[in-house]
Amino acid sequence: MQSILHPFPPISMSDRTHLFLVSGALLLLVACTNGGTTVTDGQNASSSVPAARESSSSVSSAAASSTVSSVDSQARVIDITAENWEFSPASIVIKKGEKVALRLTSTQGRHGFEVSDLGINQEIAEGQTATVAFPTDRAGTFAFRCSIPCGEGHKDMVGTIVVQE
Repeated sequence: MQSILHPFPPISMSDRTHLFLVSGALLLLVACTNGGTTVTDGQNASSSVPAARESSSSVSSAAASSTVSSVDSQARVIDITAENWEFSPASIVIKKGEKVALRLTSTQGRHGFEVSDLGINQEIAEGQTATVAFPTDRAGTFAFRCSIPCGEGHKDMVGTIVVQE
């Protein structure tokens, strides 16, 4: 019998578990989509990213606001293509102190380009290009990866940038 306080019939434990899993998956999906905003050539990052997200983001402001117009005109531009499920090239060598801009283009799907050691995390929508300045003030090997789950080969979207003395 249903009452005014409980207008719906009781839910079984398996239905509750299913409802919980579906709700969690939807929350995760909404949280990961970033509201559909991207920073692409010719756009200002601060105009497309909410202020609360900017302050809590681990992305450095220099990397987040880098576009073609803010990258040094003397910088060496390195083109990197993201597609399912690889970056090309996946290995890059540059000199310490060299001015470098990475021009990222996604030819298949939505991807991210993350160098966690340097605070770089740039989203790239399919068919779009984004350019980020790459800091070369310290030598080392820096791993990069796709930061947006993009399918079965997502884990294979990795590479390295070596900054030599």
